[in-house]
This record gives sequence, structure tokens and C-alpha cells, in this order.
Amino acid sequence: MSNEVFPQFPGLGWGAKKTPVFTTNIQKSSIKTETRISYHDTPMYRWKLPLEFLRDDPNSQSPVGDEAEYKTLMNFFLARKGAFESFLYKDPTDNAVIDQQFGIGDGMTKSFQLSRVIMGDFSEPVHNVEAIQSITVNGFEVYAPDPPREVLAYGYSWNEVDDSYESIQNIYTSADESGDYLLTYGTSWNEITDAYEHMQVLEQKTASQGCSIGATGIVTFLSAPPSNAVLRWTGGFYYRVRFDGDELDFEAMMDRFWESQDVEIYGALQNKV
Repeated sequence: MSNEVFPQFPGLGWGAKKTPVFTTNIQKSSIKTETRISYHDTPMYRWKLPLEFLRDDPNSQSPVGDEAEYKTLMNFFLARKGAFESFLYKDPTDNAVIDQQFGIGDGMTKSFQLSRVIMGDFSEPVHNVEAIQSITVNGFEVYAPDPPREVLAYGYSWNEVDDSYESIQNIYTSADESGDYLLTYGTSWNEITDAYEHMQVLEQKTASQGCSIGATGIVTFLSAPPSNAVLRWTGGFYYRVRFDGDELDFEAMMDRFWESQDVEIYGALQNKV
């Protein structure tokens, strides 16, 4: 299993096809009735990608650059050993969600699987996340990819001399390098000594990142979302696919121009292949 991403090609034609595939066992009786067994709760997908032109720069010695699509595709297919090794595919027409609901809190469950709905209520789990812009619980953001590194804050410190709280001035809170802790530092005014005193507190960060994202799209919250809380996410995803066969045809159109009309890949939103 590889996490290499199938390259995007400018020569992809309008005749591209995407086919959802289910597997159903149908048994017919002698009285013409049927018994059906479905082997999949969610579909597999098959894509047929007609690549109408693939440029081949004779001066290019590596599959990179704007005019090396032929070598890029050839190298990618050879590296996967045909249908042997799976890879990731970013469908140009289906690769992101905005405020997609993926769960309802019950006050006890902390882990939820990210999912995608095209329309209606048919939901498919998403295993291969490209990036997450936000996760919200009842509209309150509990996850963001790049929380603020520095925030101006105010508060109080306890003065043991006069047994009272004192106002703190010029306090800043910033994330450490790991992103797991918050360093709070600043100065407080001490009326006894008539001077500012330095204060510094290191505490585990929970405000900015209220959850973590697992390798297969499982969101684990630090505390269980309350009952009936609506969980939503915004972000991008890949399909896990493989080539549909061990052969791939390339046809020369003219000097340094090729086409491959029968690029077929097969997979799903989950890690099924």
C-alpha cells in the first residue's frame, strides 16, 4: 500500500467515466422468487480516464516538468507494478466537503469516523484525509490546522502576601514547538513592593485543539461531545485505488506526443484495496 498520489494530467478528456460498483449475490428459486445478499455496505468505484495527450520531452531524464506527462504516467504505473500496489487518487469532481455532518454526540462516545454524503442520507466513511480546515461541535470550532501562535490575554494572579488576587498586565499565550502546550508569560503589579513581578505558567493546551485525527479518519475528542451535539468537518480527501489491470497501453499520436485512452483505476473512499 502506497500513499503516492496519482498525478493530475492536463490531457484528461471529457469522456472520463466514474462507475459505482456493488456486489450482490442473487439466488433464484424454482418458483421464480429471489434471495439477495449484498456483500458491500458502501460501493467500490471504477474510473476510466482517457488521457488524450501525453507530451514526451526527449531532454527530460526524470518524470517531472510541464512536458513530461508520458514519462510521469509510465513511471507511476511501473512503480506500482501494475495492479499490485494501491495508491491515492484525488477525484477532480469529488474531493472535499464543507460543514459535512459526521456524527451526533451522546455524552459518552469520544471517537467518530469522518464521512462524506453526496446527497440525502447515504453516508460513506472517509479513511484517507488530505487536509482538514475545521471540525466543529454545535458550530463551535474545536480543531483548526494552524491555531494562532500568540494571543494577547488578561487575568489575575494570587498574591500570598495580602491574600488576594491581583490584576495581571501584558500577558501573552503562545504554543510551543510541539503544539501540545501553552506557555503563558507576562508581568503582574505587586502593590507591596510597588513593582512588576514576572510570572510564567506552562500548561497543556486544550482550547485550540479539542480533538485529534487518526490515520484512517477517526476523530477522537478530548472529552465526549454532549448528547445531540452535531459534529461537522470541512476538508479534503482521497480515494484509495489501484490500477484495474497489469497492462497499460500507450499509443503514439505524433512525434513526442502519446495518448492512453484506457487508464482504468478501481477503489473506494475506504482502504478496501
